Amino acid sequence: TRLLGLCADRTGCAHFGLLIGDATPLEALGIVAELAKSAADVRTALRLMCRFMTLTDGGGLLTLSETSQLASFSYSVYEPGVERTEILGDNILAASCNVLRALCGRKWRAHEIRFSHRPPADIRPYTEILKAPLRFDVEQSAVVFERAWLDAPLVSADPARLRVLKAKARALEASETGDLVAQVRR
Repeated sequence: TRLLGLCADRTGCAHFGLLIGDATPLEALGIVAELAKSAADVRTALRLMCRFMTLTDGGGLLTLSETSQLASFSYSVYEPGVERTEILGDNILAASCNVLRALCGRKWRAHEIRFSHRPPADIRPYTEILKAPLRFDVEQSAVVFERAWLDAPLVSADPARLRVLKAKARALEASETGDLVAQVRR
């Protein structure tokens, strides 16, 4: 996040994280993206992303929550001392919208985008890029959407490939030698 903050400062672009996230495709997540694309439906894809995200990002936690009408896909930073979390949060929210569009298709729309930081001085880039109602100063940043999307089948579903990828992901996890504190925090 230090680099994102430096870039935002040097360019004078307060929404720099949002721009980077908007340019981040699902495929940028490597094996996590492959797992998601091989899943049977959107719910399974997002749960796999939550389960294995530590393979591409060791500083935060992805969460999928559901109510009777809505679903929430969120990211929480748990690494202590992370600077400029608002820029990272903007990045993750925009990238999460790309993930959901890739999985659900062009008709997918967010019900609401929630930001745990205060509203920026210029909200225009947020509305133009995210194309959804925005809410600021909430407890947890999240992309909120209709729960029905979770049941959408994926055209890229491949059960055999998913089994192979899960085994590979578990092997990668087992080979990581992070310290005990980092493992517990995750």
